Amino acid sequence: MNVKKLDKDISKKKKEKENKEILIKELRDKIYNFEKEVYTKHLSKDFIELEKIYKKHSAKEEGISMNFRSNTRYEITIDKEHMFNEYSLEGIEIKLFHNKEVPFFIDNEIKLLKKYKFLESNFNIKICELGDWRDDTTFSARRIVKSEKEFKIQDKEKAYKFFNDLFTKKILNLK
Repeated sequence: MNVKKLDKDISKKKKEKENKEILIKELRDKIYNFEKEVYTKHLSKDFIELEKIYKKHSAKEEGISMNFRSNTRYEITIDKEHMFNEYSLEGIEIKLFHNKEVPFFIDNEIKLLKKYKFLESNFNIKICELGDWRDDTTFSARRIVKSEKEFKIQDKEKAYKFFNDLFTKKILNLK
C-alpha cells in the first residue's frame, strides 16, 4: 500500500474543494455587489424616506415594530402584534427581490454563476403580507406569507402606493 499516494489524493481533493469554494465566493460576491449597486441606485434613498414616514405614523400606536435592513438584505418589515385571546402577529414587508438568483449547493452552481448576466431587470420590488411565525422542521421558524406581489423597479411608485395601502389597512387598521 502506498500511504504517500493516499495522503496526496486526500490533499488534492481538499485543495480542489477549497479552490471551488473560493471561486463560488468570488462569483457570488460580484453578484452581491451588483445587487447593492441596484439597491443604491434605485431604492436606498426611498427606503430611508419610507422608514421615516412609517415610524412617524406608527410612533403612538401600540404593538407596532419596524425592522429596516440595508446591509445584506434590502427590506423594510413592519409588524403589528395582537393580544386578543392569544398572541398573534401580522406584518408587511417591502424588499428588493433578486428573481434570477442562482441556487446554492447545486451540482452546476459554478457554471450558472459564471453565466450570470448582470442586468437590473434581474431585480424586482416584492411586497408581502405576512402572518405569524410557524415552526418548520426543515428550516426552523419561518413567517407565513399570506400574499405577495412583485413590481418592476421602474414601477416603484406603484409598489410604494401598494405598500402604503397595506400599511394603512393592515397595520393602522384605517379603512
